Amino acid sequence: KMSSVSQGSVASTTPHPAYDSQQILNEYLVFHYGKQHEMMPFGLGPADALEFPLRCAQRCLAVAAAHNTTPARVFDIGCSVGRSTFEFAKNESTREVVGLDYSATFVEACNTLLASGTLKYSLREEGSLRTEGVASVDGDFDRKKLRFIQGNACDLPSELGEFDVVLMANLIDRLYNPLDCLNNIHKFVAPGGFLVITSPYTWLEDFTPKENWLPTETKDTLERLKEVLGPKFEFVDIVELPFFMRETRRKFQFSVAQSTAWRRRQ
Repeated sequence: KMSSVSQGSVASTTPHPAYDSQQILNEYLVFHYGKQHEMMPFGLGPADALEFPLRCAQRCLAVAAAHNTTPARVFDIGCSVGRSTFEFAKNESTREVVGLDYSATFVEACNTLLASGTLKYSLREEGSLRTEGVASVDGDFDRKKLRFIQGNACDLPSELGEFDVVLMANLIDRLYNPLDCLNNIHKFVAPGGFLVITSPYTWLEDFTPKENWLPTETKDTLERLKEVLGPKFEFVDIVELPFFMRETRRKFQFSVAQSTAWRRRQ
């Protein structure tokens, strides 16, 4: 996840409270489901950076397909407002998809979209001026194979079992202690299954105490991921994934996430 705001320091091992604010909910609904004219109202900007959650899901399925793997179970950790999770559910060969997020507000939004297919959001234009948009989940797919749960990526419930594909999109640099997640993630990836991590590596003390950052003064995040995941995972490949977030009609974020794919050792 990326946030456009910083609301104080993290005081405990729980994720940042900003993700339960209405402002952030609106920004993420636009990020996941916004139409191009809403995201880029002047027709200017990097169009290839739109629909990031869709491209994350496509990336995971492409990695599995390249290794002749059909993902029957998929786990979207840090699913936010659910676009990637829904895209996984549209894959006919996938029989179960679980989306998990710490934010109760995000999970409630996901469940509303699951039940009704639509959810209104508010677009900030300037000052107090706002316009209304609608997030919608398109496509004919079996919604019964999909569920959303609230949970902590650093303390995942073991009863979830193993998955063929696990996605962690823009999550690791927003965890209080990412090693708590990474050191245990192999328990949720089936042997021969795939883990895909995307992140712009924007390490901030507002979310992660500096002593818990993965990069050091001599090693970047990718090097550290290889160290931490190497014993349980085989490194597969890297893809650079740009993404674009709207804050107001005239203010935006442009970032490039590095997407690394890993295969669970047999």
